[in-house]
Amino acid sequence: MATALSGSIATTNASQIDSNHDSATSPPHPTGDITPLQKALSAISGAIMTSLMVTPLDVVKTRLQSQPLNQPDIICCREPINVHAQQHARTQQQYSYNSVQRIARYHVSGGGGGTLATATAAGCSPSPEICLAEETSLKRFSGTWEGLVKIARNEGLSSLWRGLSPTLFMAVPSTVIYFVGYEQLRLIVNTDASWAPLLCGALARTASATAISPLELLRTRLQSATHTHRSASETFTDVTQGIRQQVRTDGLRVLWRGLSLTLWRDVPFSGLYWLGYERTKRQLQQSSVVIQQSPFLQSFLAGGISGTFAALITTPFDVAKTKKQIVEKSITSANAAEGSMVQIMRRITVEEGWRGLWRGTVPRCLKVSPACAIMISSYEFGKRFFGQQQGMA
Repeated sequence: MATALSGSIATTNASQIDSNHDSATSPPHPTGDITPLQKALSAISGAIMTSLMVTPLDVVKTRLQSQPLNQPDIICCREPINVHAQQHARTQQQYSYNSVQRIARYHVSGGGGGTLATATAAGCSPSPEICLAEETSLKRFSGTWEGLVKIARNEGLSSLWRGLSPTLFMAVPSTVIYFVGYEQLRLIVNTDASWAPLLCGALARTASATAISPLELLRTRLQSATHTHRSASETFTDVTQGIRQQVRTDGLRVLWRGLSLTLWRDVPFSGLYWLGYERTKRQLQQSSVVIQQSPFLQSFLAGGISGTFAALITTPFDVAKTKKQIVEKSITSANAAEGSMVQIMRRITVEEGWRGLWRGTVPRCLKVSPACAIMISSYEFGKRFFGQQQGMA
């Protein structure tokens, strides 16, 4: 992370908690013996832990979903470097990623007698470090682990938590609105009918997603930024200035770009998650003695399993939402950022095939599963803690 959660986020988040739309999972039945403030504190503690743990996976997921279909040639060197070129293409002055990496490391470590002769021969000028950074920023990630390693190695470990600040700012109001709002709605809709939790969860998720949409726009663009030679503060400034310019041009409505797509993702996620959570938890309560005696473990396992299932089903909506929010210079991305959910998904299938709708599925599920598990179990634990404290008073 998206995410119901963000994903991702959480999704975080939400996700976030997408994030944290993905990790803001449906709470259990209302608890009348603790105050709304205590419920909010329980939700906040879970949201903070979830955001810290799943943000790296959310960054990789965003990069995977936003990377262009066709990889352009690198132009930071004198001679173009085609990242798809094979070893034999060196005779045509096209160099693979590994060759550029070796050249850059060779000179960064002081090899070659302290000269840049080899780098110059390779066409890299003036800086092998910048050439490597630019080449890496455009390199396609083929998997979650590859993305984690390359981002950490070439952009710095802290880059895996890029967008954490808006993620945390998102997580707190999102989880409070969603969890507390859901339980208050369940007190109003006082029935055990199967439609009641689905309706209350959908209404609470709609309210929380609408409230945090501007922050999620900021987080998504921060995580998609790949200017590795710029500092985090410079990247943040560039992104915020871009958003301010869009507000001046298109009005405040631009801050809610992608909200309808977020609701397309989060509302069905909420329903699928809630249905899976309740059924899975009932099954776990009838399983081994160890699980039966541990409410925390029941919530943790049920949240993780049902969250993974819901995230898998709703991934196409998450991909379309990311395409909508990320503004890139390429024509393909510009086209993908326009239109309704159906139009965007149709365009993705035409340009990338059906596989394009499931881009980032693995990192999203890896993010949502622990996010759901941590979020719901932390929330349950917090409510039990405050309930016990009141019972002892």
